[in-house]
Amino acid sequence: MTRHRVALACATVVVGALVWLRCGSLPADLLDLSRAQSIEIVDRSGELLYEARSDRDSRTAHIAADALPPTLVAATLAAEDHRFYRHPGVDPISIARAAMRDLRHLRVREGGSTITQQVAKLLLARRRDLPQASRGVRAKLEEAVVALRLEHRLSKREILALYLNLASYGNQLVGAERASRAYFGCGVELLTPAQAAFLASLPQRPTAFNPYRNSQSARARQLYVLDRLQALGWMPPDAIAEAREERLALQREPSVFLAPHFVERVLARGAPASTGPPSRLRASASQGAARIVTTLDAELQRDVQDIIRVQRPALARAGAHNVAVAVLDNASGDWLAWEGSGDYDDTDHGGAIDGVVTARQPGSALKPFTYALAFEEDVTPATPLADVPSYFPTAEDGVVYAPRNYDGVFRGPLLARRALAGSENVPAVALASQVGVPTLLRFLRRAGLSTMDKTAAYYGLGITLGGAEVRLDELVAAYAAFARGGRLVSTKMIQRGTLGQTREEGPGADGEQLLV
Repeated sequence: MTRHRVALACATVVVGALVWLRCGSLPADLLDLSRAQSIEIVDRSGELLYEARSDRDSRTAHIAADALPPTLVAATLAAEDHRFYRHPGVDPISIARAAMRDLRHLRVREGGSTITQQVAKLLLARRRDLPQASRGVRAKLEEAVVALRLEHRLSKREILALYLNLASYGNQLVGAERASRAYFGCGVELLTPAQAAFLASLPQRPTAFNPYRNSQSARARQLYVLDRLQALGWMPPDAIAEAREERLALQREPSVFLAPHFVERVLARGAPASTGPPSRLRASASQGAARIVTTLDAELQRDVQDIIRVQRPALARAGAHNVAVAVLDNASGDWLAWEGSGDYDDTDHGGAIDGVVTARQPGSALKPFTYALAFEEDVTPATPLADVPSYFPTAEDGVVYAPRNYDGVFRGPLLARRALAGSENVPAVALASQVGVPTLLRFLRRAGLSTMDKTAAYYGLGITLGGAEVRLDELVAAYAAFARGGRLVSTKMIQRGTLGQTREEGPGADGEQLLV
């Protein structure tokens, strides 16, 4: 009886240990891949503006588990783990075979790790924020335990998808999809057997098999994978023969960084734009979208940049080293073009500083708001205004303000429409005095000019002539109200693939707030 109890106790312990190995908990956040993806920022038609690399400085693109292409799956299993569908996460046969070979050669030549164990290794290294997985017996045992538990929680197809999304394919490419697009210019669903075998050969030793540096090694490894496919009977002989004869045409992806100031603001989402080089733009942990479709029109952006380039000599002669341009769709509030300096790489003149959001004096650009406010009272476009030498009191006793026109010429009586069209200073100041600086200041703030944070006495009547600093993007949005019959527009940079809110903080709410 005692023996039966001992046997039962031992069996219970063994079963409990097996259940713990298989069904125990996984490390916290092990399957959180929010930082594992790079982020593609594209324009409104899908053209790439910039790819913000992942937390590990890699370029990635994920494949869904239900979209794995059979050709790539077969090549990957032939190269890494042909018994994948027959083991529980750890393959004793592969381990024994690897141990025998290592003993025969008196050194470690083969590890016997399954694809599931490799997934566990990649996940653990990512969780610990290590550049590469830990080595040693303890690390191997932990990977084996995690592999068993992954097999309990996930389907084989989901595990294979994790491998194809996390494996390194060299040249800072992580994931088969991103590697396929980089090397061959197409997604994995369009790979030929030869291309699939090439990709499947890379994760084992991505540096040694780098096709740009070691083309012969990469070719030899590809042929090995094709041989394995033939030996396993997973591909028809004629397809294997055709794959061996196919000459792979590898490409190099050009570096793309269009509208850098705009891209920085899309990534920052309200934070101050970075002034660092493009290499510092990274996808943060909170940025889960792998593809962000923006409102920008890439073709229009290039047109803006070309105009600046053509005018650069004239601008240089005038001492203008930086140019800021913002184009807004008045109807939708979409930002269509955004150029912050004219040359992002011009470090001598602060080219990385975004002039669209940097406060500058707007000159006569504020005059139309003075007229709009006056038109809400008893002034009309046909009202005569005096363009004559005039003196206006200021906040300081005994001090008067005597504005002059830009060319020093006074034109006498003018209709309001002509005074506005000619941007005459004296009539504008007279209207500002009539409506009152405090009222005008409140009106400008209501239009969305957030930088006017001083008192009316501080600005004085000169505010209508640009005596206050404003942001270009806010000024453009405020001007859109004129085209919208007085309705403010809520501006936006992002259409889909949001990082938080899709709308920028701008004047108006859904374009329905009235300016006056």
